[in-house]
Amino acid sequence: MPTLGCGEESALERIDAYRSTQPTRLDQTRMPCNTNSPSYAVGPTTPLSEKTVECNILTLNPTFNPLTDDVSIPITNTFTSCVQKNAGSRLIVPAGNYTLKSIIVLSNGTNWAFQLDGLITAQYFANYTGYEVPYVVPRERILEGFAGVELLNSTINGEGDGEFLQNFIVIVNAVDFEFYSSNGLGAIQGQGYLYRISGNINRPRLLRLISPINASVHDLLLIDSPKFHFVFDFGENIEVYHLTIRGANLGSYDGIDAIGTNYWIHDNEVTNRDECVSVKSPSHHALVENLVCNQVGSGISIGSLNVSAEISNIHARNIAVLGGNSVSFIKTYPGGSGYVKNILWENFRSKASLYGVNINQYWQKTTTPDDGAVALSNITFRNFSGSIANGVARPPLYLIASDYAPAVDITVKDVTIWTEAGSSVVNKISNIFGSGDNVYGANDGIVSLASGEDAKSKTYTSTFTITSKPTGWATPTWPAWACTNDRVWYYGCYSGLYTCALVETAGRLR
Repeated sequence: MPTLGCGEESALERIDAYRSTQPTRLDQTRMPCNTNSPSYAVGPTTPLSEKTVECNILTLNPTFNPLTDDVSIPITNTFTSCVQKNAGSRLIVPAGNYTLKSIIVLSNGTNWAFQLDGLITAQYFANYTGYEVPYVVPRERILEGFAGVELLNSTINGEGDGEFLQNFIVIVNAVDFEFYSSNGLGAIQGQGYLYRISGNINRPRLLRLISPINASVHDLLLIDSPKFHFVFDFGENIEVYHLTIRGANLGSYDGIDAIGTNYWIHDNEVTNRDECVSVKSPSHHALVENLVCNQVGSGISIGSLNVSAEISNIHARNIAVLGGNSVSFIKTYPGGSGYVKNILWENFRSKASLYGVNINQYWQKTTTPDDGAVALSNITFRNFSGSIANGVARPPLYLIASDYAPAVDITVKDVTIWTEAGSSVVNKISNIFGSGDNVYGANDGIVSLASGEDAKSKTYTSTFTITSKPTGWATPTWPAWACTNDRVWYYGCYSGLYTCALVETAGRLR
C-alpha cells in the first residue's frame, strides 16, 4: 500500500469515510497530512455493517451459566466454532455480568469483531507459595505472532519485568479486526485493588493485542487492572479511541501502551498515576491526540528505553493533563542504545501538574553504566500552557540529556507553563542543544551549536531561576468535574472505581 501525499485518497480512505457514519466513530475520515503522522489508513478494512455473522456466546453455548461459570470457555469455544469458520463474523458477549476465571487467548482470526456489551470481572486468585500462577499465557501461543518477538527481545517487548505472559485477555494475529462495545457499556474489571491489598506480585495485564494488523479498539471501559490496562505489541495500522480507563493511584498501571507502526490513538480519557499513553519501542509513524489525562504519571511518554530503542515520527497534540506527575516525559537509562527522533508534541494544557516538559536520560537516578545512551534528536515541544504545582521543587523545563550522547536539535517554542505556588521557577537543563524562544530567559537556557560543532565537546549542566511569569499568564481553573483542592480521589473497594470526594468524606469511605 503506497504512502499517500496530501490531497490524495485511497480506497481504504473511502472505506474509512463510510465507517465514519457508524454511531461509535468520530466524523473524521482521515488524519491530517503531517510528516510525523501515520502514513497509511488505520483500523479495519471491512466495516462493521459487513460483519454480519453473529457468533453469540449465549446462543452457541446454551448450558453456560453466567452466574457461576468461567466466561473464558464459551468465548474460546465460540471463537473456534464460529468466528474462525466464518469471515465477516462478530463474537458477541451480550449485556450482563460475567466472571473470568482463566485466560482468554484468541489467535489467527481474520475479518472479525469482538463485541463486548457486558461486564467481565476477572476473578482474583491469591498469591500462595507453590501455587500455579493463574492468567499466564503459554509462551508458544504468544509466539504465534508474525513478529518473531522472542528473537527480538528476551522479554518480548522490553518491559524487563519478565511478566509479559500474565494477561487476562490476549488476542494474537488479529487481522481486519475490531474490539468494541456497541452500547458503550462493555467493560473489563480487573479487581486490581485485591492484588494491592494482599501484596500479590502476580499482576496480569487487562487486555493485550499481539501483532494486530488493520485493527481498532474503541468504546470500552477498562477498570482497575492489576497492572497495565491496554497494550498492543507490534501492531500495524491500528486505531484506538473512545476508551475510558480507571486505574490505581500508583505507578505501573499504564493506561495505553503502544508498540507498532502507523497507529492513531485519539479521544480517550485515563485516570491513574502512571502513563496516560506510553509510546514504547519499536514505534514509528504515530498520531496521539485529543486526550484527557487525569491524575496521571504523564500525558504522553516515550519509554522507558534502554538498549536497541527505535522511536521515530511521533506526533502528539491537544492533550489535557490534570494533576499529573509530568505533562510530557521522555525517559531512558544510561548505557542504552538506539534512537528517538522526529518528535512533535504540541498543544498541551496542564493544571497543577508536578513537572512540565520532562526529559530524563538518567531515569530512576541511574547513573551507570555511562558508556552509551539512546540518541535524542529533532524533538519539538510547542505550545505547552497552564500550570505546575511548585516550580521551585519541580520546574516547567526539566531537560536532562546524556553526557555520553547529548540531545541535539531540541526546540522549545511557546512553552508558557508557570507555577501556582510562589513567584519563581527553577529550570534544570543539561546537555540539551537546540533553540528556545526566550520565555524563560535567553534561549530558554538551551545551548545552541554552531555548524560543525560536536555536542559532546560542549556538555553542560545548568540551573536557571526565573522570576517573571510568561506574559498574560493566569492560573488555570479546574474543570467542573475534576477534583479541586478541597477534594481528593479515593478508591471505592466495592465499586472498584475512583471517586472525587471531600477529604473528610473520603476518609470515612476508604
